[in-house]
Amino acid sequence: QTDPVSLVETLRPAVRLLPEVPEYRLKLADALVRLGDLDAAIEEIRSAIAILKDDGHAQHQLGLMLMAKRDWRAASVALKEAVRLEPTRTHAHYSLGTVHSALGNVPAAIQSFRRALELRPTFFDAHYRLALLLRTTKHRQEAKDHLEAAAIGGIAQAQVLLGKAYNTGQAKEVIGVESDPANIA
Repeated sequence: QTDPVSLVETLRPAVRLLPEVPEYRLKLADALVRLGDLDAAIEEIRSAIAILKDDGHAQHQLGLMLMAKRDWRAASVALKEAVRLEPTRTHAHYSLGTVHSALGNVPAAIQSFRRALELRPTFFDAHYRLALLLRTTKHRQEAKDHLEAAAIGGIAQAQVLLGKAYNTGQAKEVIGVESDPANIA
């Protein structure tokens, strides 16, 4: 990849010369993110969205940038638009689940993570995040199933949580099943 400083130096004049070309703005936004200038990146991506209007990818990118700034409400708006425009964009559903969780909307977060898993059953991070939320809603068997899927899929946090639960004899409290020494790795 080209270094972001060079990209910014190349793309800023291109954007000034051709302000109605959204691809330049999107590339500039990406380079600005890589430099850590989220505010400028958000401005560029919003300009691109104003031109593109129906681009789910751009909305998703905006949502991710707003998540990085912890602007959860604005991120929610962008991500909802991303999934409206592109209902099969798995990572947008996952990101929206993360935002709903940050906002304390557990039912909506669960729904978003479930949708991500419908689209991609091997999305192990989504299994893990869903398991954590299901534990809080007392859906322990389903939480256990998702936690096990995440652990098998290589999510270290899920492996540790599951292993500790079985090892300490707290599997019943943590995941809703009896401890079984045979399950300890």
